[in-house]
Amino acid sequence: MTTLNTIEDLARILKEQPTWAEALRALVLSGDLLELPDRVDRFIEEQKKFNDEQRQFNEDQRQFNEDQRQFNQTTDQRLNSIEGRLGNLEGGQYERNVRSRAFARTITGLGFTSPYLAMTQDTGTDSRLTSAIQSALASGRISQERISDLFEADLIISSEGNHHAVFEISMTADNDDIRRAKRRSEILTEVTGGDVRAVVITSNLRRPQRRQAEAEDVSIFIAS
Repeated sequence: MTTLNTIEDLARILKEQPTWAEALRALVLSGDLLELPDRVDRFIEEQKKFNDEQRQFNEDQRQFNEDQRQFNQTTDQRLNSIEGRLGNLEGGQYERNVRSRAFARTITGLGFTSPYLAMTQDTGTDSRLTSAIQSALASGRISQERISDLFEADLIISSEGNHHAVFEISMTADNDDIRRAKRRSEILTEVTGGDVRAVVITSNLRRPQRRQAEAEDVSIFIAS
């Protein structure tokens, strides 16, 4: 017969009799506490699965964000390209419309007689201006770089008596249009040695640009 006198006796007997220890544990502990280790194991497994799914979601989200960024960039580039082509088309049509009226304005506004097209972006350069440019280059009076700048002018109209007008054409004239007209008129003066006027043709001229044009002696033709 087993005799229990102390706690140590109980501990010794439970070690010797594992089934007794399990029975005692079942009596002392509640069912929830007995199931706690299994629940912890299940929680750890479920948390691991959740973490794996979250990592996959984050990776998918990063890929989606990158795809969206590339899509937005491509769309912006295409829209900018379309806007640029439409702007060029509109601007080109505007230039052609006002160019046909520039002759009359050089007669009434600048006093030209028998004006002729010396250069346009569509038809190229008149032989008389070409000859003057070649002579200026050959003599070293002007550099090829400045001639290249002159060729970027929208329109040059010349007249008898070595009179010329260099035009910049813009629907809304800005400071750059005025500066280009002035600079290119100075280049043409170096080429021809004649009387050269800088002219900006525009439908919209703001007050600051009007003051700048007056200060730089650039004529403004308003095209309706």
